[in-house]
Amino acid sequence: MALKRQVFIGSAWSLVGTAGQQTVGFILFVMLARILSPADFGVMAIAMIVIDILALIGCLGQVQALVQREELDDAAASTSFWMLQGFGLAMTAAVYLSAPLVADFFSTPMLVPVLRLLAPICLLQTLSAVPEAWLRRSFGFKWLAARTVAASTLGGVVSVGMALYGFGIYAMVAQRLVVALVLLAMVWWNSTWRPKWRWSTPDAVSLARVGLDLSMVGFLQMANVRVIDVAIGYLFGPQVLGQLRIAWRLFDFIMAVAVQPIVNVSLSALSRLQNNPAALSSATIRLMSVSGTALYPIFFGIAVVAPDVVPTLFGDKWDDAILFIQILSPISVAATVNYFLASSLTAAGRTRWILWQALAQVVLAVLLTVAAAPFGVVPALIANVVRASVIAVVNVWLLKLAIGTAPIAVGRALMPPLISALVMTAVLAAARPLLVELTDVALLRAMATAAVGAALYGFLLWFCFPSWRRNMHTEIKPLLAGKRVSG
Repeated sequence: MALKRQVFIGSAWSLVGTAGQQTVGFILFVMLARILSPADFGVMAIAMIVIDILALIGCLGQVQALVQREELDDAAASTSFWMLQGFGLAMTAAVYLSAPLVADFFSTPMLVPVLRLLAPICLLQTLSAVPEAWLRRSFGFKWLAARTVAASTLGGVVSVGMALYGFGIYAMVAQRLVVALVLLAMVWWNSTWRPKWRWSTPDAVSLARVGLDLSMVGFLQMANVRVIDVAIGYLFGPQVLGQLRIAWRLFDFIMAVAVQPIVNVSLSALSRLQNNPAALSSATIRLMSVSGTALYPIFFGIAVVAPDVVPTLFGDKWDDAILFIQILSPISVAATVNYFLASSLTAAGRTRWILWQALAQVVLAVLLTVAAAPFGVVPALIANVVRASVIAVVNVWLLKLAIGTAPIAVGRALMPPLISALVMTAVLAAARPLLVELTDVALLRAMATAAVGAALYGFLLWFCFPSWRRNMHTEIKPLLAGKRVSG
């Protein structure tokens, strides 16, 4: 099967899994938001910063490291598995023991029991890593899709049920634990690989070297995103952080449905082009173009309808999140570049570059956040958008150095959807006062705005940018027809 069609089918199954997981998860998140308080969400957000970072370190980048290998034998996979269990146990202990220190830092005593209950997630994720890598290498995204939907559904049902019975924040704790357990059970059920009592020191060194680079990159990328959450949680408390969490959750949902399925498949696909820089560059630009086409109208459109959508979905207690959403929506422009850097450079064998880029990004995020956060939440959020934009420019330059990607080619690929989305947003914003006069029903206003925006965006993109139309036709037609297309 040709590479493009593998990516197409893999992306389709990844989309099913991600969209299913995110849709179910988002619906249940909305239900929780209407039951629980912003402070509960803020405490949970702080706890998950610790869990996510230490779990990421514990997994040592082994999923990506194993997927990246041209060939994977049983000795290397078993070595990776046993190595990971040591890291998983260490990270679980680290979370448990550090809980009082984290609670003192944020002046939030509730973090102690919450973190200690969540600590086993670190070990559960290391147990899942190697069989997941096997499934990803074989483009087994159908099974990965099934497990994500099942885990999200079961975890969400448990959490909503507990919230209705008055368990408060512990409903969200239970959700995370159930999701991790279901993901673990299903990945082992669907994978034919089983660990052997084998150990290869050369494989351990090789995988640890690549994985360390990738896990450090993942840690730095996560830290880069979480710097603002840490600052707001520390300076303004869980209540304000909970409001910001609504904005991030809405954006996560959009990214997961519109872009993450493509990102999930991109490393598996681009790694096959590692010996052909020109093809690798071309594929990277195509991925960015498709992602921007899907992402820009949604992000800019949600900024217009946020005053109607937020109170309708979450309730009036979340009104502070409206401004946060509007400020952060332009970050989508940078995201279309930033999301594919790691996959492209990893495929090109430039994992060390990713590490240094991520380190520079964290330094920039810390400097901008420290400078802006004392002046309030809004300046801190603006600084976050500036940080992402600066890094996007740097990333385009890195792609040029690594695989010869021309910056002007990236611009040509992204300008049609960006210009169309900006014009759409301006028209919708100008028409909003008229809609407010026509109806008092927020849901009707949001639906009308979305319908007009989608039609206008499609019209602008199709009729004003014939080159974009031709490119999309060239890419999509052979995929739908099932023809063989070279990578």
